[in-house]
Parts: sequence; structure tokens; C-alpha cells
Amino acid sequence: GCQQRTVQLYDLRVKGTNSPPVSTWAHSESVNGIEVDPHRPQVFATFGQTAGEPVKLWDARRMDSSLGEIKTSPYGPKSDSGDNQNGGVGPVVSVVRWSHLHPGCLSVGIGDSIQHFDTTSAGSRPVLTRVSYAPNSISDLAFQTKPKIPTIRRGNQADKESEEAINASPGGYNSASELLSLRMLTVLSDGSVRDMPKF
Repeated sequence: GCQQRTVQLYDLRVKGTNSPPVSTWAHSESVNGIEVDPHRPQVFATFGQTAGEPVKLWDARRMDSSLGEIKTSPYGPKSDSGDNQNGGVGPVVSVVRWSHLHPGCLSVGIGDSIQHFDTTSAGSRPVLTRVSYAPNSISDLAFQTKPKIPTIRRGNQADKESEEAINASPGGYNSASELLSLRMLTVLSDGSVRDMPKF
């Protein structure tokens, strides 16, 4: 993403050439961010710096047009009384994040709201599934990544039973990972960090 309102893709597998990047017009002003889907590496989302402009979804294999758009807007009275920059038009998108644990779930931070979308639903339009609110405008957010569950390699019966007990226990890896997948960390415009429920 760049200030020329375009997204440019470079093929790093090609060495020793000066071939130009694949370039496409993406937003009406500067491209503020690009976020790659961890479950579909060819799919990515972009957002610009203009209030009211949609988040766009792209497929790197087919850059002639976007896959779809997510039209965002501030939700509820909290956002209406929050960051109404840009001449009263409303806040701009500040961050987008894909979930590592829930394929196709894209969260968009705008003003003091985080809007969660399902991008895998039937049809080309992503579906809004939930809106979360923070006490202040959102600067950044992060989700739990997919945990690496340790494996016991010695293979005797005692080790297998121990591993099964860990995974099945209330405080085990599986239940902990399920619990953390429902939380998110948000960085607010005042510099504070909040642990918030995602669902």
C-alpha cells in the first residue's frame, strides 16, 4: 500500500529482474493498511484514510478487481459522540485484523467500535456478526494466535494418558486456547491496553 492510492504486489521469487510490480488502484486516498488472511494466504484486506470508505478484500492471484467490500459505519451513540473527525463525517478505519482461530473472521476497528465480519458466508458480501465497544477510540487490536500443543514423543502408555489428561482437563491446553480465542487485546488512543471479550 502507498500514498498513490494503489496496492503494489512484488513477486520475490523472481530474482535478478527489474520487472514492475502488479499495481491496482485501491482507495480514494492513501492506503493505510494491508492485512493478510492467515488461513487463505492469497487473500488480504486493505483500508484507506477516508471516512466512510469501505474495507476491501483482494485475491493476489486476481488483482483486476476486489473480491468484495465491507461498508463500515460508526454504530450507536458511543461512536457518534466519539472521534468525529473529518468535518463531522465520522471516524476512519484504524485497524483490520484476521482471526487466527476462526477462519474468515475479519475484525474492523473504527472509532470506539470493533465490527466483526464473516467473509466466508454465501454470496460476495461479508456479513456483520457482532459489534464490540471500547471506552475510547481504538488504535490497534490483537487476537490469540493458534497455540502449539506440545507432543510427547516417547510413546509409552503413561505418557499418552498424561497427554490426554492435560488436554481434557479444565485448565488444559484445549480449554485454555478456546477461552483465549474469545478475548482480544485493544490499544486505545490514550495509550491504554484493554483485555476485552470478542464474543
